[in-house]
Amino acid sequence: MRPCKAHFVTSCQQLLALGAVLAVLSPAASVVSLDVVHTPEPSAVGPRLLDRPVTVEHAPRAPKPSRVPIGSVEPEVREVPLTAEADAAPGASPRTATAGRTEVLSRPQPLEGYGAVGVTWSHDDQVEDDRIELQVRTSTGGRWGGWTDLEYHYDHAPDPGSDEGREARPGTDPLLVGEVDLVQTRVVADEELPHDMSLAVVSPGDADRVATEEPALAPELDAAEAPATAAGDPDAISLQAATTSAPRPTIYSREQWGADERMRDGSPSYGTISAGFVHHTVNGNDYTRDEVPGIIRSIYAYHTRSRGWSDIGYNFLVDKFGRIWEGRHGGVARAVVGAHTYGYNGDSFAMSAIGNFETAQAPEVMLEAYGSLFAWKLGLHGIDPLDTSQNVNGTTFKAINGHRDADSTACPGRNLYAKLPAIRTYAAAASEPEAPGIELGQVDSDLAGAPYPDLVVRRASDGRGMILPTGGLASFLAPTVLDESGWATRTVLAAPDLTGDGRVDLVTFDDSGSLEVRPALASGGFGDVSARFPRFRGHDLVAATGDLDGDGSPDFVGRSAGRLVTFLGTSRGTVTAVAGDTGLRGLQQLVAAGDVTGDGLTDLWGRDRRDRLSLLRGQGGGDFAARVRVAGDWSGYDWFSGGTDYTGDAVPDLVARRTDQALVVLPGRGDGTLGPALGPVRGPSDVAMVSGAGQVTGDEAPDLVATRPDGSLVVLQNKGTFHTGRPLDTGQGFGRSNLLLHAGDFDGDGDGDVIERRRIGSLWLYRGNGAGRLADPVWIGGKRPFRTVTDLRVVPDVTGDKRHDLVGRTAAGQTTVWPGNGTERLAAGEPVEVAEGALSRPRLGTSYTWVVGVDDLRGRGAADLVARDRSGHLYRLDGAKRGYGEPQYLGEGVAYDLGG
Repeated sequence: MRPCKAHFVTSCQQLLALGAVLAVLSPAASVVSLDVVHTPEPSAVGPRLLDRPVTVEHAPRAPKPSRVPIGSVEPEVREVPLTAEADAAPGASPRTATAGRTEVLSRPQPLEGYGAVGVTWSHDDQVEDDRIELQVRTSTGGRWGGWTDLEYHYDHAPDPGSDEGREARPGTDPLLVGEVDLVQTRVVADEELPHDMSLAVVSPGDADRVATEEPALAPELDAAEAPATAAGDPDAISLQAATTSAPRPTIYSREQWGADERMRDGSPSYGTISAGFVHHTVNGNDYTRDEVPGIIRSIYAYHTRSRGWSDIGYNFLVDKFGRIWEGRHGGVARAVVGAHTYGYNGDSFAMSAIGNFETAQAPEVMLEAYGSLFAWKLGLHGIDPLDTSQNVNGTTFKAINGHRDADSTACPGRNLYAKLPAIRTYAAAASEPEAPGIELGQVDSDLAGAPYPDLVVRRASDGRGMILPTGGLASFLAPTVLDESGWATRTVLAAPDLTGDGRVDLVTFDDSGSLEVRPALASGGFGDVSARFPRFRGHDLVAATGDLDGDGSPDFVGRSAGRLVTFLGTSRGTVTAVAGDTGLRGLQQLVAAGDVTGDGLTDLWGRDRRDRLSLLRGQGGGDFAARVRVAGDWSGYDWFSGGTDYTGDAVPDLVARRTDQALVVLPGRGDGTLGPALGPVRGPSDVAMVSGAGQVTGDEAPDLVATRPDGSLVVLQNKGTFHTGRPLDTGQGFGRSNLLLHAGDFDGDGDGDVIERRRIGSLWLYRGNGAGRLADPVWIGGKRPFRTVTDLRVVPDVTGDKRHDLVGRTAAGQTTVWPGNGTERLAAGEPVEVAEGALSRPRLGTSYTWVVGVDDLRGRGAADLVARDRSGHLYRLDGAKRGYGEPQYLGEGVAYDLGG
């Protein structure tokens, strides 16, 4: 870079630019060079944009002393047994079993200090994440709060096969509940509970003495920490030469959080460093500075005493005040193997943010701390913080990742995960004089207040702005056994309420052909036969339709001599058979459809021997019109179940089993037609006779009942998720738009916003209210220049002022950033160099009319894309560590001609 200190002395403009740099650069950077120029081909980037090159001598931010304990502090860990050989353990209420699920409730337990709780079980029992539910609640001042989930993921553990992992107990993450009086846990598992289950109640202990101290580990690298390398020793640990100028950030030592070193087991293990992972601890975000040492002690005690790990799992921790704390013992400069990212611990390190960043935003000082720590730690091993192709135990990762990039977990929370680009930018600025390019993140896509992304779309018919919510993608859990035997040869139907108790009932047939009703139990599952109807002898293809004639009694349909027969229920609990003229010859299955035509009358689906699907429209009073073929290829399906809404749009859908045993949902459109298949939502599996009529167990989402070849009766519980939901009216029109953009929280009020570009090139901000409505537009700039900008998108802050910005390509092909200013006019655009591929979208060909970037539609991974084809179908492109997956059908988009 060319010298500029003389200009700095004489130029007021340079003084302002210097101040901007000092405000945003990582506190760990000692010398930072930014080369941002105003020529057509700039070479500049970094976390701040300037109007000319500047070299700045920048001293690290002086740490603020903190109150820390003097000497070690011993936490208290109380293990409360939840399961035993008897029906009840000493610390729990008797176990209950309903609908193939087992539940246990602990007795209330006292807690002192900023404590933590968690649940563990035997090392011999490996439990899938979706087969067990663990919750906790707390009481303060005699009042109980609501139930909160205990996070359980198998991947928060030591590496498999390691000495530490062989004896470790599976269990939940510790939940730091804060200052409370009592805690209580509830566990519900599919089938049996794990053996030797225990509730851990952790109190952090109180320090006898405290002092106000600065961090014990200063920026200078202590040579004694650098591991020696013995020539010819295969077990020797070598430290690669540092290729970064980033110094070590200030770090509070283990002694400064009161670590009781007697709780550690053995000596640390050492590996290599190829990447770093960002985690969070999932606790309240209202803790004070003085409570942090106790929080870390609680995590340490749970990891070592309850989980059986050799030490605390994380290499480092960082609090919301930007203070970094030493985690696992062994030397902060060395490649200490932790227990944070299952399968990848030996080749990586991790720092966990203290707090729950699924619900809260990460403070900027925390992001800066991440940047400085990761820059230093990766630099010790010659790794560029912006590298995207690091080999970690055989898998390719970026140099800096979120925990969810390695496993199926929500960690480190969607808000902190969204800040990974900012962390990488801070790390790059601390590591090198010139960062090679700004990485562009995805702004939050929440407009309706739900945990999953939304789409803002324009209705083609009238230009109305609509919000199209997504719901985590429709899915059913693995089958849960309701009854173990005797069902292989029975016809089984889940039926709308037949007994008047408001619950789904089960219809079966005995050997004589009589219809049997088994009422649903309040606790889940079904009871013994409560009613038997003999008039079904000699009929087949029986389906439970609900009330057809409006008399309040449940009705049925079936087939006899090739004709449709309606069985109308009576107030006396009997049925009257009414023969009709509708022909059913050649059908293999008759399915209650519900009202799929929108006329208020119940319809039927029919599947024939040639795998064709037909619709029989309801005529009222139990009559049905002749069957009409439904267009489409149905040869890939061998079983249907209908009459229930699984997509949340108030139109009944059709669940279909494919010939490979996978289950999909065929969404009803309300006009007697079906949309393309969603899913698979479950499978492959060995279930047969799948039937659904509503909620059987769990929440209000409709479940499926099925049989298995082994004779068991099972329920497939609906996770309550869906692909796309019912559109919401924003209250605004976008008739003059040619581009809609998710703007994240552009105005800083906490709710998602939308930016519209009109055909003349002007930009307008629509402020959201968090519930799907948009306020009247505010002009934020642009006219003719923005008319020809391509690849325009809103991105998380790249200019260092903590506001979202706009990035795009001008007509001359220059990538440009326009700093956002909330509801005020955008700042002037400046050329910028972005990371390779950061602005580009995958090429999908001419069959797609628009492509929109959104958060991960499952809520657990990298950002996805949503594309609309010319037929009006929406597709999801799953975001991955490198690129995107193949398009997967998401839902209908034919009604919309523009989306963002």
